[in-house]
Amino acid sequence: MLDLDVSIQELLLDISSPIIPASGPTRPIKLTHGNVVKWGATEAQSRLLYEDPPNPAFQGLWVMEHRNSPTEEWSPKYRFGMTEFTAQDFGVMNYATSSRRTCIFTYMVIASKMIFDETVGDIVGAMTLSGPTVKKRLHKNSEVVVECATEEERVRALKEHFGITLSSKEQAGIKGTVTELKV
Repeated sequence: MLDLDVSIQELLLDISSPIIPASGPTRPIKLTHGNVVKWGATEAQSRLLYEDPPNPAFQGLWVMEHRNSPTEEWSPKYRFGMTEFTAQDFGVMNYATSSRRTCIFTYMVIASKMIFDETVGDIVGAMTLSGPTVKKRLHKNSEVVVECATEEERVRALKEHFGITLSSKEQAGIKGTVTELKV
């Protein structure tokens, strides 16, 4: 006889947090108030809390928090509700994210990559690019790898540290924009 667990579980699965790559969850997290999970093979932790709505006519919010070690205070990273979205909703959100001048993605180049250690079989850190700066965090240690002074240096850093190769057309596309590193 085959015994299958067919229960339905609600999970947080975050596949798109480039702003907080070094503190976003590295695995699905069960939506349970107070649920604490480890961040890869490090001392860091992520936690979910549920906040009741101030008005019962509205839904509550989940808060995803993070800390780099059990001795640190929790820091909220983002909140989300359980509203279902359609493809059209995502289209509007993507347009707003890519076109509003107040959105960080319109004025700063951002990239992130998790660092996976084959020997422990888990994530042990993250490499991030924020504007001109490439940083590497392994466990609790963080260091600046390179501070790019020119756009050419940043293109090299993207290739070397993130495996991203920009075509000449893509490189030309950044010239004259607010995100271009000026010499």
